[in-house]
Amino acid sequence: MDRCGRRSAFVAALAVFTVATFAVAQDRQPAGIFSSPGTGMKLTLIRAGGFEMGSLTSEDGHTRGEQQHTTRITQSFYLGIAEVTQAEFEAIMGRNPSAFAKGGSAEAKVGTTVTRQFPVESVTWFDAIEFCNALSKKDNLKAYYTLDGIERNGDSIHTADVTVVGGSGYRLPTEAEWEYACRGSTTTAYSTGEPIALLGQGAWYGGTVDSPGNSQGVTHRVGLKTSNGNGLFDMHGNVSEWCYDWYDYYAYERAQTKDPFGPSGGSEKVTRGGSWNTPALNCRSAARGAGSVSKPSSEIGFRVARAIVVTPPKNRSVPPYRVVIDLRDTGTIDLYINETYDTIEAAKQRLAGSKLFGKINNVRIIDANGTTVD
Repeated sequence: MDRCGRRSAFVAALAVFTVATFAVAQDRQPAGIFSSPGTGMKLTLIRAGGFEMGSLTSEDGHTRGEQQHTTRITQSFYLGIAEVTQAEFEAIMGRNPSAFAKGGSAEAKVGTTVTRQFPVESVTWFDAIEFCNALSKKDNLKAYYTLDGIERNGDSIHTADVTVVGGSGYRLPTEAEWEYACRGSTTTAYSTGEPIALLGQGAWYGGTVDSPGNSQGVTHRVGLKTSNGNGLFDMHGNVSEWCYDWYDYYAYERAQTKDPFGPSGGSEKVTRGGSWNTPALNCRSAARGAGSVSKPSSEIGFRVARAIVVTPPKNRSVPPYRVVIDLRDTGTIDLYINETYDTIEAAKQRLAGSKLFGKINNVRIIDANGTTVD
């Protein structure tokens, strides 16, 4: 084979290598669904992006605290496809505080119905944080929070000092993440679209004289209604959901445009989505609620989020790289002994320009550890 033939063969091999590298990179991308090893709870991937957070003044139900503003979510994340159920909470925490359950304060309203797959409620914000940490421990993940100075009222946490330490563990979504995931690229008042009559397709909600609800005054099994564009169930109604952020009615007037984390302090935490007891307008994608961090309510539950963690392959190569060539007559030489490359692709492209193709017997790419990577 002449030099041109060898060069063509090398370019073809480089193309195959590039395609293979892309395929491997794709394989390392986060999966669309993550399942908790300990509970089987499913979370779906919410990809990073931008959206208009809040509502226009023309939207029915709009308040000043919802003024519309552009927001960017720069990090993809996982979010529970459903609200945490009574069964899941009990499996991790060893108790079921729900009012709509056997032994609960609203037991009479559900009668003999088995409520294990109903959303857990009557949990304080601190209880939700504690669950996130306990589930992280169960699944051998680094806890996202620390809780210190815990004071309880019975089994429920009344107050505690919560610090975000980050990591791979479970957490509550921020208010911005929640609305972004709820909308699923929609810009209408509800992710189910308009008119308001369509809300019943995706939500259990309370009613008014003008707009009758469908919840019949109780929570319902999660996942019975239609999911939104992100595959999430019950983002509207059933139970309102705790978010991480402190609540401030005027927060949007000074909100960050990128990954807002909410005010630095307050007395209430944001709740989103509306509940079995709230009218349709309070279930809108932009509607903001608030709850006392220490007072449980049968209208408030939560769903969990989790950061994207991509585990690198065990044989991950380490830059910089160098090119080593075995020549037919003179043995092994370091062709570009004073040159290193940040990527394998760069090393191969440098090699493609070599004038030694007629003398090459073998080519290797060596990483910083001395390991042959190609």
